[in-house]
Amino acid sequence: VGIAAVGIAYHGLPQRLPPQALQYASGRTDRDAAISSCKTSVQRIQTGDPCRLGLSQTGRVDFVVWGDSHADALAPAFRALANEAGISGWLVSHPGCAPLLDVVRISSDASGCDRFNDAVISAIEKYNIRTVFLVGRWEVNALGRTNWETSEGLGKVSLVDANSKQ
Repeated sequence: VGIAAVGIAYHGLPQRLPPQALQYASGRTDRDAAISSCKTSVQRIQTGDPCRLGLSQTGRVDFVVWGDSHADALAPAFRALANEAGISGWLVSHPGCAPLLDVVRISSDASGCDRFNDAVISAIEKYNIRTVFLVGRWEVNALGRTNWETSEGLGKVSLVDANSKQ
């Protein structure tokens, strides 16, 4: 109990690790506050007000980053590139929802994907956005969860289209 108390009190004794390892480990909590606080909803997409990336917070939209939570993870890189290029884009993401049309993901951790994706494609057409980056955890949609994930209690994942029998 005493050893556990010391470990807890000193946050796992990080000084026992080399500085390079600590630097790598700190990346686990890196978050872009602006992106983390921006939540994309169907309503925001329909009104042309999703999360913005790049210099301009209004006006022309040059690109869209569309995807699941992996899109959020890559958004800071897209923001930096957009700032450098002087362009503006949207981030439209929904956890667990692959950017696929006419496909339904059957899993316990994703809902409303078809409605969300329909709103995104409608906005892309409405605003005549020519460049769209599709970002997702593709292997989960194609192959399902790993054995480790299912052993951790995450349910199975499968995709079906409108013609499939569920």
